[in-house]
Amino acid sequence: MLFRSVCAPPPAQGPALFLTIMKVLEDERFGGGTLRTIENLDKIGRAWRLVQPQVARAVGDVPESRFAVEKLLAPDSIRALREKLSGPPTAQKKVSWSGDVWAESPMAATTHFAVVDAQGNVVCATQSQSLHFGAGVIAPGTGVVLNDSMSNFNFTDPQHPNFVAPGRRPRSTISPTIVFQQGKPVFAIGIPGAARIPTAMLQGLLDRLTLGRPLAEAIGDTRVHFNSGTARDGESFEAERSLPDGIAEGLRAKGWRVVLPEDRFPRRTEATLRGALDIPAGGPVAAATERSEEDYQLARAFDLLHALALVRQLAAN
Repeated sequence: MLFRSVCAPPPAQGPALFLTIMKVLEDERFGGGTLRTIENLDKIGRAWRLVQPQVARAVGDVPESRFAVEKLLAPDSIRALREKLSGPPTAQKKVSWSGDVWAESPMAATTHFAVVDAQGNVVCATQSQSLHFGAGVIAPGTGVVLNDSMSNFNFTDPQHPNFVAPGRRPRSTISPTIVFQQGKPVFAIGIPGAARIPTAMLQGLLDRLTLGRPLAEAIGDTRVHFNSGTARDGESFEAERSLPDGIAEGLRAKGWRVVLPEDRFPRRTEATLRGALDIPAGGPVAAATERSEEDYQLARAFDLLHALALVRQLAAN
């Protein structure tokens, strides 16, 4: 069964990461069962370890980035990555995924929505203020609050595709995705969640496309995250505490540092697969979300605070 995914291009880096990993694992069937086994998670993590540094070096708001991502997805590149994946495990170098100390901040303010109309037109959109309230500046006459995503630029290497420069957009992990089959959209999916966006999207897409799970079931399962090493700490494998003890211990036995930081990731980074729509041919559209009532109440409170801040800003102008 062939699917075609339409995702955000560079400088969005999330799709470059999870699409490459999915291509590397294209022939895997993951035992035909759950994705969250010791062997499956170890294999996905090792693929992440191989691909992430290449994406980090390739993506930015420059014309050559699109070519670099296409080259990364080319058959010879994928073949080389598969050969490395089947070989002895390699240690991960400490390479910062985002370069941003706020990448895991609970104050991140990103939202996602997906809508479909009666004619089958689909919009799948992610917008981000970066940290809450963004820059606190409204573009005159628009009501649009500008973000504060300058921290997502590279500031140390002028040759880096993500180096800060006039007219450039900083790269981002946003990953709005629409999946097609035989030219028709079959589902749309997206997520807020900072550095956890690509791993959440990878799990949701593998569950839905490879294992055939319904979206609601796929996005409600235990969430895991491969946290690449940074200058502050080393590489780790994070998961919600609902991950069975035996799987956590099995991953530790394979050399992973396993961290179980919380009951549900949304409490810290809102890495919830929101705005997910199943679009069956000739049938009703099914919306799926894993947000709890507590999450909704928090979102309403933040929205109210945001609206009050906008009113005050407009009044001051």
